[in-house]
Amino acid sequence: MSTDEDHKLLEQLPTAVQRQIYSDFLFKSFIKNFRKFFDFPKETTGKSEEIRIDYSFYTWNDVQYQNFMIDILKSLEPRIFRQREVIYVELDEVNEILFIESGDYDIGYEVNKTEKFKLRLGPNTVIGAFNICFNKR
Repeated sequence: MSTDEDHKLLEQLPTAVQRQIYSDFLFKSFIKNFRKFFDFPKETTGKSEEIRIDYSFYTWNDVQYQNFMIDILKSLEPRIFRQREVIYVELDEVNEILFIESGDYDIGYEVNKTEKFKLRLGPNTVIGAFNICFNKR
């Protein structure tokens, strides 16, 4: 879906067909790889005022969840980083979440102009989720 015409055509399809295109075709591997970030438990209130979690999760059959996921998937943009490219430097402002689908990256810090890398992460991880969710650097 690279053009506005593609988007307009997709939006004319029935909702169930749109859902299948997004969840079972275009973003199937992405949804599978990052499922833990998009599984949300349903909350229900009982007779008391406490919120209780039933351990059931929202699915693509829930209209609110479906709309949420499609909005998220529509806003994804592929990015490719070159080997040894610095993605963020300590204390940089982070304005987006990066979903890493392939490749490895190192996490570290700098002391006295010397870089020290202490952790290597790979596919199916994210960068920036904490920063975005909690508005922290």
